Amino acid sequence: MKFIDLDSQYNLIKMDLNKRLNKIFKEKDFILGKEVTELEKKLSNISKFKYVETCANGTDALSLSIKTLLKDSKNQYILVPNFSYVASAEVIPLNGHIPVFIDVKEDFTISFNEIEKAFLYLKKRKKKIGAIIGVDLFGYECEHKKIYNFCKRNKIKYIIDGAQSFTSFYHVKTQARNCDIWCTSFFPSKSLGCYGDGGAVFTNNYKYAKYINALKKHGVTNPKKKMLHQIIGVNSRLDTIQAAVLNSKLKILPSELKRKSKIFKNLKSKIEDDKYYIPEPKNSITPTVFTVICKDKQSVKELKEKYKPNVTYYPFTLSDQIAFKNQKKIISSYKFSKRLTSYVLSIPYHPYIK
Repeated sequence: MKFIDLDSQYNLIKMDLNKRLNKIFKEKDFILGKEVTELEKKLSNISKFKYVETCANGTDALSLSIKTLLKDSKNQYILVPNFSYVASAEVIPLNGHIPVFIDVKEDFTISFNEIEKAFLYLKKRKKKIGAIIGVDLFGYECEHKKIYNFCKRNKIKYIIDGAQSFTSFYHVKTQARNCDIWCTSFFPSKSLGCYGDGGAVFTNNYKYAKYINALKKHGVTNPKKKMLHQIIGVNSRLDTIQAAVLNSKLKILPSELKRKSKIFKNLKSKIEDDKYYIPEPKNSITPTVFTVICKDKQSVKELKEKYKPNVTYYPFTLSDQIAFKNQKKIISSYKFSKRLTSYVLSIPYHPYIK
């Protein structure tokens, strides 16, 4: 069994994709081509965000967001879940800010109660929280509405790391639009993935979108004056070929999601018992990765033997990563984050499982 089946998926899109690729090669439309423009329009229509800026990868999407929302400041505190992929946190010090690791709940998402505790702790010490990053880990949606309202009351920016939750936009009850900026990744294993790296930034704020557009193109703010660089930027453009892959995949994504929803329910009912727990997603969202929380080490071992291949995401909390060893720990206890590193296991789960 495959952890993800890109071969079966390719068989469904290859005719449309080859047609798109042939046109790109014929027109030499390789950089910021028509496929990119088409993709950004489609993503805007699906997500209901007014502005979508594609970029080179999901990590850049987060970095561009921080550069935009906190562009006039340094050394601000940014809250981020302690149980997540490293990209969610590494972009914080890379942009001159300070990560504050927050414990998660048993549905893998950042704890609102712990956010409030960290806020009060820092407020007493007259420390400024510039932003909060909510990560929809494994496709499980955070309490976005509650967190965003909290952020607005306290003049904090809210970024959603939706690298694993793009398909939440296909669910009417999603709270994903409750943010300043929503980011995603198009890494090949995602629900909507290209054949390389890719990412995108979503927002309803025109000024944010315009600034991100300039940032990702070496700081060019006027498209008619491509040699005039008005701000310090980076090179983070989505390749036109990868945009073509994503445009082809968007055609089959709704049917893939429908099938994954059924598979998730079937797997959950089959596996869950007194030894295994699969969190019930909020707002009827279909998770992207099928992840089981095991009761103990023996349960983990038994599940590993039954379902192959398998993988443990993530064996270390972010606060325990060597890269963050010099980072001051504002919070000392990470009850659920620590537990999840030892007792979670992800198993094969894709639309083409027989």
